[in-house]
Amino acid sequence: MRDLSRNADLVHATIDNPAFLKSAPRAMDSRTDLDGKVHEYNGDGVRYAHWYDQKHDRHWFGFGQGKSYYWTVAYKGGYWWREPGAGRWLSYWRGHWWWYSATAGSYFVFIDGAYYQYAPTPNGIVLVPNSPPSAPGASADDKAPDGGSLVVSSMPEFFYSKDNSRLVQVEGSDLNAYLYDSSGGHPELIKFLGKGVTQVEYSDTAKGQPLQIVLSIQDESGHVARVTLDKDGNVVNGAAQVSAPPSPPSYGTPGPPGFDAPGGDLPPTQPPFQDGN
Repeated sequence: MRDLSRNADLVHATIDNPAFLKSAPRAMDSRTDLDGKVHEYNGDGVRYAHWYDQKHDRHWFGFGQGKSYYWTVAYKGGYWWREPGAGRWLSYWRGHWWWYSATAGSYFVFIDGAYYQYAPTPNGIVLVPNSPPSAPGASADDKAPDGGSLVVSSMPEFFYSKDNSRLVQVEGSDLNAYLYDSSGGHPELIKFLGKGVTQVEYSDTAKGQPLQIVLSIQDESGHVARVTLDKDGNVVNGAAQVSAPPSPPSYGTPGPPGFDAPGGDLPPTQPPFQDGN
């Protein structure tokens, strides 16, 4: 199978296309399509092939592009694709490809050309740039890039509040932190919070308390201090860090493009096929 996860245009034209999402259930419900043969569809502005895998009770959908076909399998309300070499079954959910690692006990989401480990916290969500391990049974000589190493300097970490109203982005070797208002969809920069930020936490607002942001800030001597800020980045408790803001965030746009977090159910952890099937 071809590399579907990196072909965003194809994804948006097919399994993320409202016309296909309306048409596919009709194909799966068609009794004539259960004969184990490939059936071609061309309507509502989308062309695809449907094949019912009788052995495994799975519905496959193929999309032609030139002389190649891209295949995805419908399972548990979503569409899945097996990543070449790494052997991971990725599920397409809320605009991105996701993989659940039973070994790590966590999800990884593929965003804008890189994997992020999805780490829920009591009052928010953290996205940490990290290449996931290969799935069991993957080719030993064709594993995922970077071998699962953690990236800590070239790409940022993203800390979302539970209500999705605030986003703190920590990036670069100086661990520069930027606060964004993410309540309106596209995050808008509020202010630079400082450097040396090693951890970001959000307060519990379940009982109507105002949102607060707690930063762990490490100075050049290695000492770590905790500073509490209000939702707009003003100091509530702790010593304010005095440092001139650097140029605008080097990573560019705040937050992974198109990522809507947190909230909502996560993808299924069970893939459509087990090893050896």
